[in-house]
Amino acid sequence: MTENLKIEQQQANIITLGEKYTAYPDSIEQTLVNEISALADDFKKNAHHALETNRLLQIGIVGQIKRGKSSFLNSLLFNGKDVLPKAATPMTAALTKINYAETPSASVEFYTREESLPLS
Repeated sequence: MTENLKIEQQQANIITLGEKYTAYPDSIEQTLVNEISALADDFKKNAHHALETNRLLQIGIVGQIKRGKSSFLNSLLFNGKDVLPKAATPMTAALTKINYAETPSASVEFYTREESLPLS
């Protein structure tokens, strides 16, 4: 069963559940039935969104100075090769952004002291 068919089936299950409540109009408010129908639509939209290709997953790595963030990323992403700098003094105190690419490449952008200072 394809993912889209599974999503359609789950949406149909939610709609069927809502329809069962319509048999009890004295006990169940119509707004609740409408909310269940809206829930089915939201489920379908969100499930399809979750399956979309080319979605970006963004993860931030933060921690205290000299606690192994670069070593962790080197191990995780680069099979232990020292791609990100490691040294006795803090080396990566600035933002480092890593993106996936089919072929390895590097792009470095430096900022002046004035550009990197926070706005007051």
